[in-house]
Amino acid sequence: MWLSIALGYCVVCWLVGFLLIRSACWSCATAEDTSRTGNAVIQWGVVLFAPLYLPFATIFVGYCVVRGLREQRTFERAARTFRAYEFVKVNYLRLDESIREQFELHTGPLLKMGFDLIGDYRLKPEPIEVHDRFFLSPDGETLAAICALLETGSVCFISVLEDGTCVDTCSAENPDPERTFEPADQTCLSYVVEEPIKVVYAHHVKTLKEVCAKHGTSVMRFQSNQFKEIVTYDQRIQCRVHYRRGDLDNEPPAPDFASLRETPAVASADAKQIATAS
Repeated sequence: MWLSIALGYCVVCWLVGFLLIRSACWSCATAEDTSRTGNAVIQWGVVLFAPLYLPFATIFVGYCVVRGLREQRTFERAARTFRAYEFVKVNYLRLDESIREQFELHTGPLLKMGFDLIGDYRLKPEPIEVHDRFFLSPDGETLAAICALLETGSVCFISVLEDGTCVDTCSAENPDPERTFEPADQTCLSYVVEEPIKVVYAHHVKTLKEVCAKHGTSVMRFQSNQFKEIVTYDQRIQCRVHYRRGDLDNEPPAPDFASLRETPAVASADAKQIATAS
């Protein structure tokens, strides 16, 4: 009985090994005879030793599939959950290479346009980390953020109008081109893809003028140490739209426009040190 079970198990494994070899297409038509001989030996070895390695391979593949599904669920749960920005100051030299590359790629153009460097911060922790490097325009009307997320990055320009409307311009692709906005959303979001940063900023300035003329208002001006209030307000405005559209499971806190009018505290960012390290 046990011998029959063992023999049946081996036959099944040999059949699976043979099918794996057939689907892998190890040898090609132009290979030399010696190469064909070597490949034939490897192929027979894969088939003959299939009863030994297939159980371990099956367990390993199953583990990877289960782990991948768990990570996917974790990412999906995090994406559908409002997570307030934590603004943890980070050391540029200790960041992952993919994050540093994004910062280095866009920092030069922003500095040439006269933007003042504020600092590097981790906005969200794992499972989906978000790191941003912030700048403020010379006139104080636009906050620029280099965002590094999942080994990719983009630049976003943020301005706030006197009526509370957020005007955002991003250098990334629009993830939801079908998205619609209502007047109560208090946001104007546009995307400019595959263009130099100065072109993206020019589009942002043009949009600001158009929205101000349409709403009969003006752009607020800020100091560099008010960046947390600006980014927090913008996040709540944008997440409120996501929640209305059903993209978030929990309702975000209400935007606090009054926080933008508070007298800023004394700045403590060491921007010069970051610029030197870059």
